[in-house]
Amino acid sequence: NLDDHRSVRFGQFRSPFSRGFLVLEQYQMSASRSVVDFHYALGYTQGLELEYASDESRARFSVNNGGQDNLLGDSDANYGAAGAGLGQFKIFPTGSYGSQNAPFWAQTASYSFTGRFDWKAAGSWDQFRSYTSPAMEEFGLLMGVGMHYQTSYAYQPNNSSPGLEDPSNTWFATTFDAQLNFGGASFYGAFFYNYLDSPGAISPQFGSPPAGGGFIDLGGFSIYAFQTMAAAYIAPKIEGFARYEFALIDGIDDTAGAAALRNPDPLNLLTVGVNWYLDGQDLKRTTDLGWSITALHPWYADVNAGWRPSRSDEIVFRTQLQLMF
Repeated sequence: NLDDHRSVRFGQFRSPFSRGFLVLEQYQMSASRSVVDFHYALGYTQGLELEYASDESRARFSVNNGGQDNLLGDSDANYGAAGAGLGQFKIFPTGSYGSQNAPFWAQTASYSFTGRFDWKAAGSWDQFRSYTSPAMEEFGLLMGVGMHYQTSYAYQPNNSSPGLEDPSNTWFATTFDAQLNFGGASFYGAFFYNYLDSPGAISPQFGSPPAGGGFIDLGGFSIYAFQTMAAAYIAPKIEGFARYEFALIDGIDDTAGAAALRNPDPLNLLTVGVNWYLDGQDLKRTTDLGWSITALHPWYADVNAGWRPSRSDEIVFRTQLQLMF
C-alpha cells in the first residue's frame, strides 16, 4: 500500500480483467465457475499491477506475461483420439502457454497489458465479493469494464534457424459486466469479445507442431460470449438461481486444412440450482443442474466442471458441501 488509495502488486496474481475470475471460488453462485468464465475471463498472470481505489471506483492496470486462457478448448483436457480430430488444437496468444505457475524461461509474450475499471454506483464494496444478495441488504449496483492486449510467440521450431522467423499471435479482449443487488435477489450479466490474429496456432500436446510440420494459420477471427444470472431467496437461508451462457466463434479461416478447425456450433448452456446457506458462505450446500441445449464442441468444454464434448442435450448434475474457515 502506497497510501489510502494507491497500491502496487508484484508477482503472480489474478488478471485485473473480469469479475468472473476476480470473484473467489468460495463465493461463486453455482458449484463451479461458468463455462464462459472458464474460457474467457482470463486467469492468473505474473507481472506488475498498479491500483487506485476510492469509495466509488477502482482502477487497476497491469504489465504482465500474458493471460491464462482456454480460448480454443480446455488446454488441460485429453479428449482421446476421436476428440483430437474434433478440436485438439490450441491458440497460443498466451504467455508461456498459460501464465499460471509458469517458469521464467518459458515466457513467450512479447508484451502484454491488462486493465479494469469498476464503478460502484450504490452499495458497499463488501457486498460485491459474491453474487448473492441476502434479504434486507441495501441496494447495490456495480459496473465494470476490462481490456487486455498482448502479442506472443507460439512454439518456436525456428528459434535456432538463422533467417527463419516464427510467427507471432495478437490477442485483444474486452469485457463489460454489471451486478445489481436488491436485498433478497440479485442479477449479474457479462459480455466478452475476443479478437485473435493467429498465424501460429498449433496442437497443444507436448508443444509439438501438428502432423506434417509447420504452423496452422487460423487467420483473424472473433469470439463473442455472454452470460446472464438471476438469483432470489425463497426462504431466509435458501436461494434459487438460474444462469444462461452463450458463446460464438466466428471467422476462422476455412482453408486451415481441417474441418475440425472451422466455426463450430455456438455454445448454449442453461443452469438452474439452489444454495442452502446453513451458516452463510462458511457452510453452504450447492446443488445445480445444467443442460447443453446445443452440441458442446471441444473448444467449449470444461472437463473439470463436468462439461465434456458431446452432442446436444448433455445433462450435468452437481452437488457440493462447502466448509470454509
